[in-house]
Amino acid sequence: MEKGKLAWKISVAGSEGVGKSSLISRIIYNTDKVQGSHRSLQKKTLRLESNGGTISVDLLLQEIDITKNEERFIAGSNAVLVLTDITDPASLASADQFLRYLESQDSARIVKLLVTKLDRKYEAKFWDEELSQVSKKYDVDYTKLSSRTGDGFEPFFESLKQELLERYYEGKKIVR
Repeated sequence: MEKGKLAWKISVAGSEGVGKSSLISRIIYNTDKVQGSHRSLQKKTLRLESNGGTISVDLLLQEIDITKNEERFIAGSNAVLVLTDITDPASLASADQFLRYLESQDSARIVKLLVTKLDRKYEAKFWDEELSQVSKKYDVDYTKLSSRTGDGFEPFFESLKQELLERYYEGKKIVR
């Protein structure tokens, strides 16, 4: 029995070349091959089992380039995924600045730091020490994954869906 329909807006943010389009393609098409333009909202419909029923959820994904001052587009986002490329230290600095901006916003949205290109870990320019510092500084979790190979993606995505669902039910309890 279907219990309802929801829409969750997810902003995929990062500097140029960190893998925003590849991550969106991995979420929507289960491949890293970019299909079409990700500059507009992309949609994926999920059916989630919850509390003895099924909820239909439209994920609305948008790509945000944080080096082009596109922060205004995160309004209304249920989650913001901040990407950094493990082979590009400048992308970690950009992510740090963007996380500072997000921290200054009074919002209950979910914020995650995603470290992309895990398939190129032997070319890494930073690792857990630097990531832990940023993670602790802004109280955000980080996950290392590869959109190309899918390594680390499924556990991350399942966790994100679960957290969004829990937030939905918490909000519903508050309204009652």
